[in-house]
Amino acid sequence: MWARRLLLSCCVSVALALGCRHPSKVRGTERDVAAGIVLGQEWIEIAADPPLQAHGHRPELVLHHSPELTLTREAAATDALYSPRLDQQIRLEVELLARDGSVFRLASGGLSPGRVAMKPADGEVPRDLVVDGLRLRSSVPFAVSKLEWCGSPAR
Repeated sequence: MWARRLLLSCCVSVALALGCRHPSKVRGTERDVAAGIVLGQEWIEIAADPPLQAHGHRPELVLHHSPELTLTREAAATDALYSPRLDQQIRLEVELLARDGSVFRLASGGLSPGRVAMKPADGEVPRDLVVDGLRLRSSVPFAVSKLEWCGSPAR
């Protein structure tokens, strides 16, 4: 019995030392898509090469921004964010461009310091959706340090 506990303890220690990763990262569904972009009022289109894959109905696209830019949710009906520092409302528009020609609009689904998680506005996308590109814009200049795709977020 003690040998089994020792073995389990060793395995956990090795996993932590090596940097245990979430299963979605192991499957390759979580990855950086782009870095160092500034969104504005004109659409920016980003090709996904290789294509992005959704392994569930609620993939996420996380926009990393300056942690100094505090964002709060404006009225839920408007899906707008507010920056007290800039004293401005920010409307982010993000679309997934599917291989079959469909377009899926994303809405802000979660905020944390330096991150905005964008999720399907209509709740879900087809399982195993293949995304060939993204289209993004913002009502005011919005610097994105990194775009991160999570095809199967943990629930």
